[in-house]
Amino acid sequence: MPDEKIIVVAIIGALVTIILCTGLIVFFVIFQRKNAQQIAEQNRHQQQILQTQIEIQQQSFHNISQEIHDNVGQVLSLVKLNLGMVAEQTAAMPFHDKVDTALNLTSQVINNLRHLSKGLNPDFVQQMGLSGCIRFELERLEQTGVFEPRLLLNGAPMTLELSKEFVLYRVVQECLNNIIKHVRSGTITVALDYALDHLNITIKDNGPGFDLERIKLNAPASTGSGLGNMKKRIELIGGSFNCISTPGKGTSVQFSVPV
Repeated sequence: MPDEKIIVVAIIGALVTIILCTGLIVFFVIFQRKNAQQIAEQNRHQQQILQTQIEIQQQSFHNISQEIHDNVGQVLSLVKLNLGMVAEQTAAMPFHDKVDTALNLTSQVINNLRHLSKGLNPDFVQQMGLSGCIRFELERLEQTGVFEPRLLLNGAPMTLELSKEFVLYRVVQECLNNIIKHVRSGTITVALDYALDHLNITIKDNGPGFDLERIKLNAPASTGSGLGNMKKRIELIGGSFNCISTPGKGTSVQFSVPV
């Protein structure tokens, strides 16, 4: 009889232990599931905020582009027309060269504004595609006569969402602007590698390079508004960003986004 009681107590104890363990497991699973749901909800909320920011930015750039094209460009075209008339009437006068110089400068400004208007317009990105827009920027650099730009395409080009292509194009523009500012001349290579599930973009120059760690340490604010800003924008569309630079050996900026 005592043996039977011991067996019953052992069985009850085992059942209680099993029930407690099962309860703990169920509680842990439910907790993990709720935590995962909260994280997923936060991610969805962040993506909604990002999408809204991108849409606002696209609309703002579209408005600026339209304003440049319709108003500023029109006014400068009238200025150019008037300067042309003055140049014809003053051909034999001493100040004709100055009028002619002003006419040429006005023509350059009009061309630059046309390029700027296109670069800011999301419709241009949609029509030309990412590779077409980048080729447009590199052709502009080639016309300066001080850069030797190259565009390399690997894999089968594919179209991404307009919001992603627009962000990528703006980041490429910023990289090229940094090269113009700090490198000033040399070779620029932009490579687009279309993999099965990712688009990898690499921008290289043969400029003087820089000490990235020293800049991060001594001037975090400037990197935050430059490289840090580009990194943030790429990460917001689900990508990764990396910059490699060595003094005297040029700079390579690499970023990748899922397609």
